[in-house]
Amino acid sequence: MLHRAGPDDLDGLVALAQAFCHLRQHRFDLDRVRAGLRPLLADDTLGQVWFVEDPEHPGERAGYAVLTWGWSVASGGRECSVDELHLRARGNELATRVLAALLDEAQDAGAVKVLIETEAHDRRVREFFGAADFDLTDSVFMSLLLSVER
Repeated sequence: MLHRAGPDDLDGLVALAQAFCHLRQHRFDLDRVRAGLRPLLADDTLGQVWFVEDPEHPGERAGYAVLTWGWSVASGGRECSVDELHLRARGNELATRVLAALLDEAQDAGAVKVLIETEAHDRRVREFFGAADFDLTDSVFMSLLLSVER
């Protein structure tokens, strides 16, 4: 069901990321997406990228998922962020099976905690992750987008 993506998969992932951004009504910046995916496809240092195979159509990509690594003193070690999880089909058990497989991969990679960021208005997504035993926290994330160029 999950298949690791590699450097040769960049263009296919960019297309899926664009579909994800369109669906979620996020801004899509091709240069940032490519820059964000390249190191993840090179090795496991920063995270992992997975294709989701359509169980009804073997060999066909049903979506993708991105895990990224962080570290937390409060958590006692490596944290994992489900940075992106996009499936073309909605309303079936595939998402539950994919999430379970991703959690296994995160644990195998040494993660002690898994985080997911959702949008405040997206109750359906929060309910999905809540049903998988994720806790809703009181944390409020703030962000600042820095330049890709240095």
